[in-house]
Amino acid sequence: MHKRLKNKERAAKQGKDRFSLLDSIIAATAASLDQRLLTRDRDLEVLDDVIIME
Repeated sequence: MHKRLKNKERAAKQGKDRFSLLDSIIAATAASLDQRLLTRDRDLEVLDDVIIME
């Protein structure tokens, strides 16, 4: 597993979820195209038009 993903998982377990720059870019791109975003990233669940996969 990629080191960055491991760090993100560790931070999530410690209650330190982060909304990253990349998360922002992905969400903004979906919004600009009037599309819903399908993701497994729980950081994005605070946004409208986001579907979180289990």
